Amino acid sequence: MAKLPLNSPLAGASGRIGNIVTYMSNGIQIVRVLPGRRKKNKLSTLQQLHIDSFKAQHTFARSVKQSIIEKVWSHLTIPAGLNPYNYFIKCNSNAFGKTEHIEFPQLMTLSMGKLLPVANLKIDVVNNKLSLSWTSKINYAYANAGDILTVALLINQTKLQVFDTSFKRSDGKAEIDLSEMNSVIAEGFIFWTAPNGKDFSRSDYWSCRK
Repeated sequence: MAKLPLNSPLAGASGRIGNIVTYMSNGIQIVRVLPGRRKKNKLSTLQQLHIDSFKAQHTFARSVKQSIIEKVWSHLTIPAGLNPYNYFIKCNSNAFGKTEHIEFPQLMTLSMGKLLPVANLKIDVVNNKLSLSWTSKINYAYANAGDILTVALLINQTKLQVFDTSFKRSDGKAEIDLSEMNSVIAEGFIFWTAPNGKDFSRSDYWSCRK
């Protein structure tokens, strides 16, 4: 802030002129210089990758909020300070690496729980049909004959198509029609849900890529 002398070229002026504001106070003309805009620092490549990955993780989590998070993660024991949504992102952040895609799907966890996975799982895609077969081993603890199969197809490394099937562990096989899918399906996940809908197996990643 400064007082203007009488012979100043700004004498008698009032208001804003460029980055200068002048006004009268108690009969004295005052001038102030407005603060300049601070230049934003350019993000580094690593910082931008981190931001892109963070956005992709939330986009992915929102897309499976009903089909996976509310169905499975709302029944899990969540660490203090986290809700099911944030816990899902925390557990799966490594699957994204530093990109907008799921670079490491084998690190992704869609479900977890006490139920046992199946043994000798075989998966193939033939004539637009996903065929699965397994050994049920229902005589083991934490493996019910009525456990229900869920299949999640990974599409273009960015999103999931979740199928809540009616196939049971005791069936030993399942077949899903993919004729309405617009993408080539070569990888995905399966997990099992107990008949009461409150316990699950860990999700198993599978791939048909050669």
